[in-house]
Amino acid sequence: MSDLYDFAIVGGGLSGSTLALLLSEHGSVVIVEDAGEYSGSGIPAGLFNPIMTRQGTRVWRATEALQHLEQLLGQVGSNVLISRGVIRPAQTEKQKAAFMRSASDNSDLCRWEESDAIARAHPAVHAPFGALTVDAAGSINIPEFCEQLKSSAAIRGVARVQGHVESVDTGNDSAELTVTGSDNVRSLRARHVVLAVGAGYLHFPILQRLNLHRIKGQVIEIEKPAGTGTIPSLSGSGYIIDAGDRIVAGSSYEHQFSSAAPDDNISNEVRTKVSRMLPLLESQPIVDQHSGVRLTVPQSYLPMLGPVDSRGRVWFTGGLGSKGLLMSAWISANMYDIMVGKRSVPEPLSLSFVS
Repeated sequence: MSDLYDFAIVGGGLSGSTLALLLSEHGSVVIVEDAGEYSGSGIPAGLFNPIMTRQGTRVWRATEALQHLEQLLGQVGSNVLISRGVIRPAQTEKQKAAFMRSASDNSDLCRWEESDAIARAHPAVHAPFGALTVDAAGSINIPEFCEQLKSSAAIRGVARVQGHVESVDTGNDSAELTVTGSDNVRSLRARHVVLAVGAGYLHFPILQRLNLHRIKGQVIEIEKPAGTGTIPSLSGSGYIIDAGDRIVAGSSYEHQFSSAAPDDNISNEVRTKVSRMLPLLESQPIVDQHSGVRLTVPQSYLPMLGPVDSRGRVWFTGGLGSKGLLMSAWISANMYDIMVGKRSVPEPLSLSFVS
């Protein structure tokens, strides 16, 4: 008979790592990391931004999500934080008007700055229409963040298993995972299983009817010009993060793709796109490229969360899209209460299925 855990997390990306740490406050946890999974968590850096879309829309539960993320950063150490604040240059007069309204409506998170103010503070940034400065946003070293989450979880006794989940079977009092490793097959039992498997969801028959859409994103690292001072994080025509001697820039949005591997042509397109915000990058060499596949939920563009078996033993969370850093903290902080029935799944996050 295999050991019985309170929680088994399948998926070693950002969402799974966060869940493993926070659920360890409520019982024994094992996290199963699939060496073959291809997620969006492997990119070198990413933004957390509570003001999204071309109109500058406030993200659902933004204040709560930011609070939970700050608590996480406090637990794992602030060394994973690259910078605070994100500048969103307006692309047109119409977007300028929308951003100015957003600054007025969301003054606790952001403010409007005219083009001359941006030029004085950040001469390298191209923002002829002005910009929405989101002070509550920031950038994070994602691989380091995931490892710090897992290290903190290990200190709390969370077990880590490398392998591929072949099946998930549910019983009256637990669910059983069959996990194939490099040289063995083992069984894991848990009272609750959370599938945080990202783009690998199609491997699980129980998840195949979920209304999810896969998007490939490509991120590049560009050599930072010598003598250039600190570049603020930017978001608009893609995004830009100053990572020291390199600039991390992304991302492509490929809705149709035959390979998850990076593509040189797409990398050049990303550089051209982000150069609209930071022209000095236009002729700089690309020194590395990364790609990943993330999930979104069509129409809602919010994550999806809920039980996927009749007994409520197996749960799914995913579809975080570009809100992963922000929303994974909120979901993980509330997951225990939701799974044990202390609170219901918020209606905007309820599971939806293809017809």
